[in-house]
Amino acid sequence: MKLLYDRTKGARVTDELSVKDMRLVVLENDAIRVSLLPDKGSDIVEFLDKRTDTDFLWRTPSGIRSIKSEPNLRGHEQYFNAYYEGGWQELFPHGSAPLAVHDAPLPMHGEVQSLPWKYAIVKDESDEVRLKLWVRTVLTPFLLEKTLTITGSDPWVRFDERATNLGTDTFDIMWGHHPAFGEPFLSGDCTIEFPKGTPLDGDLTMCRIPARGTGAPGNMWYLTRFKEGWYGISNAKRKVGFGMKWDARFFPVIWVWQGYGGGGWPHYGREYACAIEPFTTLPKPHYDIQGRVPMKPGQVLETSFFAFSYRGKLAETLGKLED
Repeated sequence: MKLLYDRTKGARVTDELSVKDMRLVVLENDAIRVSLLPDKGSDIVEFLDKRTDTDFLWRTPSGIRSIKSEPNLRGHEQYFNAYYEGGWQELFPHGSAPLAVHDAPLPMHGEVQSLPWKYAIVKDESDEVRLKLWVRTVLTPFLLEKTLTITGSDPWVRFDERATNLGTDTFDIMWGHHPAFGEPFLSGDCTIEFPKGTPLDGDLTMCRIPARGTGAPGNMWYLTRFKEGWYGISNAKRKVGFGMKWDARFFPVIWVWQGYGGGGWPHYGREYACAIEPFTTLPKPHYDIQGRVPMKPGQVLETSFFAFSYRGKLAETLGKLED
Protein backbone atom coordinates (compact mmCIF):
# COMPACT_ATOMS: atom_id res chain seq x y z
CA MET A 1 0.00 0.00 0.00
CA LYS A 2 1.21 3.49 -0.80
CA LEU A 3 0.34 6.81 0.81
CA LEU A 4 1.69 9.74 -1.16
CA TYR A 5 3.50 12.32 0.95
CA ASP A 6 6.62 13.30 -0.99
CA ARG A 7 5.15 14.72 -4.20
CA THR A 8 2.52 17.42 -4.63
CA LYS A 9 3.05 18.27 -8.30
CA GLY A 10 3.05 16.27 -11.51
CA ALA A 11 1.66 12.75 -11.82
CA ARG A 12 1.05 10.84 -8.59
CA VAL A 13 -0.88 7.91 -7.16
CA THR A 14 -2.22 7.22 -3.68
CA ASP A 15 -3.63 3.86 -2.57
CA GLU A 16 -3.59 3.81 1.25
CA LEU A 17 -7.17 5.06 1.23
CA SER A 18 -10.63 3.52 1.62
CA VAL A 19 -14.34 4.17 1.27
CA LYS A 20 -16.18 2.25 3.98
CA ASP A 21 -14.24 -1.05 3.88
CA MET A 22 -13.25 -0.91 0.20
CA ARG A 23 -9.88 0.18 -1.15
CA LEU A 24 -9.71 3.49 -2.99
CA VAL A 25 -6.91 4.31 -5.47
CA VAL A 26 -6.41 7.90 -6.65
CA LEU A 27 -4.51 8.94 -9.78
CA GLU A 28 -3.93 12.65 -10.28
CA ASN A 29 -1.83 15.34 -11.86
CA ASP A 30 -2.06 19.10 -12.07
CA ALA A 31 -5.18 18.97 -14.28
CA ILE A 32 -7.34 15.99 -13.23
CA ARG A 33 -8.04 13.54 -10.40
CA VAL A 34 -9.41 10.03 -11.01
CA SER A 35 -10.52 7.80 -8.10
CA LEU A 36 -11.46 4.14 -8.39
CA LEU A 37 -12.56 1.17 -6.27
CA PRO A 38 -10.59 -2.02 -7.03
CA ASP A 39 -12.79 -4.01 -4.63
CA LYS A 40 -15.93 -3.13 -6.58
CA GLY A 41 -15.36 -3.80 -10.26
CA SER A 42 -12.59 -1.18 -10.46
CA ASP A 43 -15.42 1.38 -10.67
CA ILE A 44 -14.28 4.94 -11.31
CA VAL A 45 -16.18 7.02 -8.76
CA GLU A 46 -14.57 10.39 -9.48
CA PHE A 47 -13.26 12.08 -12.62
CA LEU A 48 -12.47 15.62 -11.50
CA ASP A 49 -11.30 18.55 -13.58
CA LYS A 50 -9.13 20.39 -11.06
CA ARG A 51 -8.98 23.58 -13.09
CA THR A 52 -12.72 24.18 -12.65
CA ASP A 53 -13.31 21.94 -9.60
CA THR A 54 -15.83 19.92 -11.62
CA ASP A 55 -16.53 16.22 -11.05
CA PHE A 56 -18.30 14.92 -14.15
CA LEU A 57 -19.69 11.68 -12.75
CA TRP A 58 -23.13 10.99 -11.30
CA ARG A 59 -23.74 9.92 -7.71
CA THR A 60 -26.92 7.92 -7.10
CA PRO A 61 -29.20 8.74 -4.16
CA SER A 62 -28.04 5.57 -2.37
CA GLY A 63 -24.36 6.47 -2.76
CA ILE A 64 -21.49 4.01 -2.45
CA ARG A 65 -22.53 0.76 -0.79
CA SER A 66 -20.00 -1.84 0.25
CA ILE A 67 -20.28 -5.18 -1.52
CA LYS A 68 -18.21 -6.62 1.34
CA SER A 69 -20.21 -5.66 4.42
CA GLU A 70 -23.61 -4.22 3.51
CA PRO A 71 -26.70 -6.41 2.88
CA ASN A 72 -25.71 -9.09 0.40
CA LEU A 73 -27.89 -9.28 -2.71
CA ARG A 74 -25.60 -11.47 -4.81
CA GLY A 75 -27.65 -13.72 -7.05
CA HIS A 76 -30.43 -11.20 -7.45
CA GLU A 77 -30.91 -10.33 -11.12
CA GLN A 78 -30.76 -6.64 -10.26
CA TYR A 79 -27.57 -6.89 -8.23
CA PHE A 80 -26.05 -4.15 -10.41
CA ASN A 81 -28.68 -1.60 -9.41
CA ALA A 82 -28.67 -2.68 -5.77
CA TYR A 83 -25.03 -1.59 -5.45
CA TYR A 84 -24.89 1.04 -8.21
CA GLU A 85 -23.30 4.25 -6.97
CA GLY A 86 -23.21 6.02 -10.33
CA GLY A 87 -19.73 6.67 -11.61
CA TRP A 88 -18.18 4.56 -14.37
CA GLN A 89 -18.31 0.77 -14.73
CA GLU A 90 -16.48 -1.65 -17.00
CA LEU A 91 -19.09 -4.03 -18.52
CA PHE A 92 -17.78 -7.46 -19.54
CA PRO A 93 -18.48 -10.11 -20.82
CA HIS A 94 -22.05 -8.87 -21.05
CA GLY A 95 -24.01 -5.63 -21.03
CA SER A 96 -27.68 -4.83 -20.57
CA ALA A 97 -30.34 -7.12 -19.06
CA PRO A 98 -29.58 -10.49 -17.41
CA LEU A 99 -29.42 -13.48 -19.76
CA ALA A 100 -27.75 -16.86 -20.24
CA VAL A 101 -24.85 -17.29 -22.66
CA HIS A 102 -23.43 -20.80 -23.25
CA ASP A 103 -25.37 -21.94 -20.17
CA ALA A 104 -23.76 -19.23 -18.04
CA PRO A 105 -26.43 -17.16 -16.20
CA LEU A 106 -24.95 -13.69 -16.61
CA PRO A 107 -26.20 -10.90 -14.32
CA MET A 108 -27.20 -7.46 -15.52
CA HIS A 109 -24.15 -5.74 -17.05
CA GLY A 110 -21.89 -8.78 -16.71
CA GLU A 111 -19.53 -10.11 -14.08
CA VAL A 112 -16.58 -7.80 -13.74
CA GLN A 113 -18.54 -4.82 -12.40
CA SER A 114 -19.17 -6.73 -9.16
CA LEU A 115 -15.88 -8.60 -8.71
CA PRO A 116 -12.81 -7.48 -6.73
CA TRP A 117 -9.86 -6.64 -8.99
CA LYS A 118 -6.16 -6.96 -8.17
CA TYR A 119 -3.86 -4.07 -8.94
CA ALA A 120 -0.21 -2.99 -9.02
CA ILE A 121 1.46 0.40 -9.39
CA VAL A 122 3.87 -0.35 -12.24
CA LYS A 123 5.33 3.16 -12.65
CA ASP A 124 5.34 6.05 -10.20
CA GLU A 125 7.25 9.08 -11.47
CA SER A 126 6.29 12.75 -11.65
CA ASP A 127 6.22 12.61 -15.46
CA GLU A 128 4.07 9.46 -15.64
CA VAL A 129 2.09 7.08 -13.43
CA ARG A 130 0.81 3.68 -14.58
CA LEU A 131 -1.67 1.55 -12.65
CA LYS A 132 -2.41 -2.02 -13.79
CA LEU A 133 -5.60 -3.85 -12.73
CA TRP A 134 -6.77 -7.36 -13.56
CA VAL A 135 -9.56 -9.81 -12.75
CA ARG A 136 -10.50 -13.41 -13.57
CA THR A 137 -14.19 -13.98 -14.10
CA VAL A 138 -16.06 -16.69 -12.18
CA LEU A 139 -19.10 -17.61 -14.28
CA THR A 140 -17.17 -17.30 -17.54
CA PRO A 141 -13.61 -18.20 -18.65
CA PHE A 142 -11.87 -14.83 -18.97
CA LEU A 143 -8.93 -12.80 -17.77
CA LEU A 144 -9.45 -9.04 -18.14
CA GLU A 145 -6.52 -6.65 -17.71
CA LYS A 146 -6.19 -2.89 -18.01
CA THR A 147 -3.55 -0.25 -17.42
CA LEU A 148 -4.36 3.39 -16.68
CA THR A 149 -1.67 5.95 -17.51
CA ILE A 150 -1.51 9.65 -16.68
CA THR A 151 1.26 12.13 -17.44
CA GLY A 152 2.44 15.03 -15.32
CA SER A 153 0.06 17.65 -16.64
CA ASP A 154 -2.16 16.40 -19.50
CA PRO A 155 -5.93 16.35 -18.75
CA TRP A 156 -6.42 12.76 -19.91
CA VAL A 157 -6.07 9.13 -18.91
CA ARG A 158 -4.97 6.46 -21.37
CA PHE A 159 -6.54 2.99 -20.97
CA ASP A 160 -4.82 -0.09 -22.42
CA GLU A 161 -7.06 -3.16 -22.15
CA ARG A 162 -6.70 -6.84 -22.88
CA ALA A 163 -9.21 -9.72 -22.61
CA THR A 164 -8.19 -13.39 -22.89
CA ASN A 165 -10.50 -16.40 -23.34
CA LEU A 166 -9.02 -19.01 -20.98
CA GLY A 167 -11.61 -21.63 -21.90
CA THR A 168 -11.71 -24.38 -24.53
CA ASP A 169 -14.89 -23.17 -26.25
CA THR A 170 -15.76 -20.13 -28.31
CA PHE A 171 -17.66 -17.64 -26.15
CA ASP A 172 -19.71 -14.72 -27.43
CA ILE A 173 -19.06 -11.49 -25.54
CA MET A 174 -20.25 -7.91 -25.14
CA TRP A 175 -17.76 -5.33 -23.89
CA GLY A 176 -18.38 -1.71 -23.04
CA HIS A 177 -17.84 1.22 -20.70
CA HIS A 178 -20.58 2.87 -18.67
CA PRO A 179 -19.65 6.40 -17.50
CA ALA A 180 -22.71 8.24 -16.16
CA PHE A 181 -22.77 12.02 -15.78
CA GLY A 182 -24.66 13.94 -13.15
CA GLU A 183 -25.06 17.18 -11.21
CA PRO A 184 -23.60 19.68 -10.66
CA PHE A 185 -21.86 19.16 -14.02
CA LEU A 186 -24.97 17.88 -15.79
CA SER A 187 -27.57 20.55 -16.46
CA GLY A 188 -29.60 22.21 -19.19
CA ASP A 189 -26.37 24.00 -20.14
CA CYS A 190 -24.89 20.71 -21.43
CA THR A 191 -24.55 19.62 -25.05
CA ILE A 192 -23.29 16.30 -26.42
CA GLU A 193 -21.17 16.12 -29.58
CA PHE A 194 -20.99 12.89 -31.58
CA PRO A 195 -19.25 11.79 -34.78
CA LYS A 196 -21.38 11.47 -37.88
CA GLY A 197 -23.23 8.15 -37.76
CA THR A 198 -26.61 6.43 -37.96
CA PRO A 199 -28.99 6.85 -35.01
CA LEU A 200 -31.05 3.84 -33.92
CA ASP A 201 -34.18 4.24 -31.76
CA GLY A 202 -33.59 7.96 -31.39
CA ASP A 203 -32.45 11.07 -33.17
CA LEU A 204 -29.63 13.56 -32.89
CA THR A 205 -31.89 16.35 -31.65
CA MET A 206 -31.43 14.73 -28.23
CA CYS A 207 -27.85 16.05 -28.08
CA ARG A 208 -29.00 18.93 -25.86
CA ILE A 209 -29.48 17.87 -22.23
CA PRO A 210 -32.86 18.97 -20.84
CA ALA A 211 -32.93 20.93 -17.62
CA ARG A 212 -33.92 19.03 -14.49
CA GLY A 213 -37.67 18.44 -14.44
CA THR A 214 -38.19 19.06 -18.16
CA GLY A 215 -36.94 15.85 -19.81
CA ALA A 216 -38.56 12.49 -20.55
CA PRO A 217 -38.42 10.08 -17.58
CA GLY A 218 -35.87 7.80 -19.23
CA ASN A 219 -34.92 6.12 -22.47
CA MET A 220 -32.14 4.47 -24.46
CA TRP A 221 -30.90 5.26 -27.92
CA TYR A 222 -27.91 4.19 -29.98
CA LEU A 223 -25.49 5.49 -32.58
CA THR A 224 -23.91 3.16 -35.15
CA ARG A 225 -21.89 3.27 -38.39
CA PHE A 226 -19.51 6.04 -37.37
CA LYS A 227 -15.97 6.06 -38.76
CA GLU A 228 -14.33 7.85 -35.83
CA GLY A 229 -14.81 6.82 -32.22
CA TRP A 230 -15.28 9.81 -29.94
CA TYR A 231 -17.78 11.99 -28.10
CA GLY A 232 -17.79 15.02 -25.85
CA ILE A 233 -20.28 16.36 -23.33
CA SER A 234 -19.72 19.94 -22.25
CA ASN A 235 -21.31 22.48 -19.94
CA ALA A 236 -21.31 25.95 -21.54
CA LYS A 237 -21.85 27.74 -18.23
CA ARG A 238 -19.01 25.94 -16.45
CA LYS A 239 -16.87 26.04 -19.63
CA VAL A 240 -15.64 22.47 -19.23
CA GLY A 241 -16.39 19.08 -20.75
CA PHE A 242 -15.65 15.35 -20.61
CA GLY A 243 -14.76 13.30 -23.66
CA MET A 244 -13.63 9.88 -24.84
CA LYS A 245 -11.69 8.78 -27.92
CA TRP A 246 -11.36 5.15 -29.07
CA ASP A 247 -10.93 2.82 -32.04
CA ALA A 248 -14.28 2.78 -33.82
CA ARG A 249 -13.52 -0.67 -35.23
CA PHE A 250 -13.34 -2.07 -31.69
CA PHE A 251 -16.26 -0.17 -30.14
CA PRO A 252 -18.52 0.46 -33.19
CA VAL A 253 -21.61 1.44 -31.16
CA ILE A 254 -22.47 4.22 -28.69
CA TRP A 255 -25.24 3.56 -26.19
CA VAL A 256 -26.92 6.61 -24.63
CA TRP A 257 -28.96 6.16 -21.46
CA GLN A 258 -30.96 9.14 -20.23
CA GLY A 259 -32.58 9.17 -16.81
CA TYR A 260 -34.42 12.36 -15.99
CA GLY A 261 -36.71 11.39 -13.14
CA GLY A 262 -40.30 10.32 -13.52
CA GLY A 263 -40.68 7.98 -10.55
CA GLY A 264 -40.43 4.23 -10.24
CA TRP A 265 -37.75 1.71 -9.41
CA PRO A 266 -34.79 1.86 -8.78
CA HIS A 267 -34.34 5.59 -8.04
CA TYR A 268 -37.99 6.61 -7.63
CA GLY A 269 -37.77 9.86 -9.55
CA ARG A 270 -34.57 11.10 -7.93
CA GLU A 271 -32.22 10.47 -10.86
CA TYR A 272 -30.94 13.16 -13.19
CA ALA A 273 -28.23 11.49 -15.22
CA CYS A 274 -26.96 10.59 -18.66
CA ALA A 275 -24.59 7.72 -19.56
CA ILE A 276 -22.70 7.69 -22.88
CA GLU A 277 -21.22 4.25 -23.49
CA PRO A 278 -18.79 2.97 -26.18
CA PHE A 279 -19.69 -0.69 -26.87
CA THR A 280 -18.75 -3.64 -29.04
CA THR A 281 -22.38 -4.62 -29.49
CA LEU A 282 -25.97 -3.47 -29.50
CA PRO A 283 -28.30 -5.02 -26.88
CA LYS A 284 -30.24 -8.18 -27.63
CA PRO A 285 -33.20 -6.71 -29.60
CA HIS A 286 -30.69 -5.43 -32.18
CA TYR A 287 -28.23 -8.34 -32.53
CA ASP A 288 -29.13 -8.51 -36.23
CA ILE A 289 -27.49 -5.10 -36.69
CA GLN A 290 -24.48 -5.47 -34.37
CA GLY A 291 -24.34 -8.74 -32.47
CA ARG A 292 -22.13 -10.29 -29.82
CA VAL A 293 -18.42 -10.80 -30.60
CA PRO A 294 -17.18 -14.44 -30.72
CA MET A 295 -13.91 -15.14 -28.89
CA LYS A 296 -12.17 -18.40 -29.77
CA PRO A 297 -10.31 -20.50 -27.17
CA GLY A 298 -7.12 -18.71 -26.20
CA GLN A 299 -8.01 -15.65 -28.24
CA VAL A 300 -6.86 -12.24 -27.01
CA LEU A 301 -8.60 -8.95 -27.73
CA GLU A 302 -6.72 -5.70 -27.09
CA THR A 303 -7.63 -2.04 -27.39
CA SER A 304 -6.64 1.41 -26.15
CA PHE A 305 -8.65 4.58 -25.60
CA PHE A 306 -8.57 7.95 -23.83
CA ALA A 307 -10.86 9.72 -21.36
CA PHE A 308 -10.26 13.41 -20.83
CA SER A 309 -11.50 16.75 -19.62
CA TYR A 310 -11.42 19.72 -21.96
CA ARG A 311 -12.00 23.44 -22.07
CA GLY A 312 -12.60 25.26 -25.31
CA LYS A 313 -13.25 23.28 -28.47
CA LEU A 314 -13.49 19.50 -28.27
CA ALA A 315 -11.64 19.11 -31.58
CA GLU A 316 -8.53 20.74 -30.14
CA THR A 317 -8.14 18.07 -27.45
CA LEU A 318 -9.00 15.24 -29.85
CA GLY A 319 -6.25 16.48 -32.13
CA LYS A 320 -3.66 16.25 -29.32
CA LEU A 321 -4.39 12.59 -28.54
CA GLU A 322 -2.27 9.94 -30.20
CA ASP A 323 -3.99 7.24 -32.24
